[in-house]
Amino acid sequence: MATRARTPHRPPRPRRRPARAPAAAALWAGGYAALQLGWAATRTTVPWKAHSAYPPVALLLLAALALAAGAAALTTARPDGRDSRADRTDPGGRNGPNGPVGRDGQAGRTGREGRNHQDGTARTGRRPHRDGGDDPSRRTGRGGPTALGDRVGRGAATAVLAVAVAVFAVGASGLPVHFVSLVALSGLESATGLAQVLLDAVGAALLLLVLLAHRRRVRGRCPRCGLAHGGAVDGPLVHPRASRAPRRTRIAAYLLVCGLLPWAGVKTVWTLGGSALGVTAEAWERAVAPDESGAAAATAAAGVDVTVLAALLALLLLLGLLHPWGQVFPHWTLPLAGRRVPRLLPLVPAWLTGVPLAVYGVVLNAVAALTAVGVLHPVEPLPPFTASWQLTWMVEFGGLAFTGLGTALVLAARSYGARTHPSCATAPTPAR
Repeated sequence: MATRARTPHRPPRPRRRPARAPAAAALWAGGYAALQLGWAATRTTVPWKAHSAYPPVALLLLAALALAAGAAALTTARPDGRDSRADRTDPGGRNGPNGPVGRDGQAGRTGREGRNHQDGTARTGRRPHRDGGDDPSRRTGRGGPTALGDRVGRGAATAVLAVAVAVFAVGASGLPVHFVSLVALSGLESATGLAQVLLDAVGAALLLLVLLAHRRRVRGRCPRCGLAHGGAVDGPLVHPRASRAPRRTRIAAYLLVCGLLPWAGVKTVWTLGGSALGVTAEAWERAVAPDESGAAAATAAAGVDVTVLAALLALLLLLGLLHPWGQVFPHWTLPLAGRRVPRLLPLVPAWLTGVPLAVYGVVLNAVAALTAVGVLHPVEPLPPFTASWQLTWMVEFGGLAFTGLGTALVLAARSYGARTHPSCATAPTPAR
């Protein structure tokens, strides 16, 4: 009876996310620029906030910035003019053909040039570097970085990527508003607006990944995990154990979300039929009823405002960022129980929601404070408000809520990212 031949054990598939990110960012940049040019040529309305749209000039500038960022991303694929494949096995360049351990495990270069290199000064007259290779500051050409040109190129690529990440992150700040509208079944305000913020979010994420990997390479660290280590950088990752956020972070987050209480309390009173800030429930219902539909009307009938419900979902995200069950699926998620939660699953919505909310809340707090002291002229009240002081207080309540919740999400996301940051299997265990 013939026996079935055993298949050899396959090594784990290499993970080369930092190496593929520049190409992905360049593809995104080309598609994004083409879409912006098409919208500008056809005068398509692309809203960036309520009752405001991007002018064609802004769309052209965004297209140019995307192309520049895509080109900068491609330049980071080959750091210092060398083939980026060398970074997969030796990110610091210490074991290359000019380093202490070259091909076939021999020191330096091979043959007569290698013997001269070991002598340090023969033929070349160069002073050996402290790691056994030539001093990088004395080498030029393809074999090593040119002193001034490479520094300027790296600096220009870093600056372009940093500016692009900031601009597209601001463009993606409207994503939470679209998310709440879709969840509440209130209808899609603008398909082009939603497409714009989604593309901005994707571009900001890709370019941020490229920027981080580029900065790590420049500093001689692994472009994937950010630690200084030798060996391969495309092997398995080691994930830390699930843990809670530090006590100070948890206390700060809990205190910040207390800013939700005045805003959520007033809206809940109105939804339940009471009066607050001199506004009755009937006046509030008449003002918001024309804009409510689907889930918004259903939750209002149950005594829960849809925006308060969205805040409760954000609080659930916040708790997951602070506690271990946000890193490992809990037992009640039967199909996924016990599995590790992908890091980006909570981090992306936390950052995309937290930063815009915090900034918007600071602006509201400033407007309310300046209006209260008379620096800004009071805004004419709109229904359901009948006096300026009512609107000023509601703006202040909204500022406290958005600043507190947004800042708490940012703090929790920062802690979550640090506690769940993986490292390459060949890297030393970082102190946490």
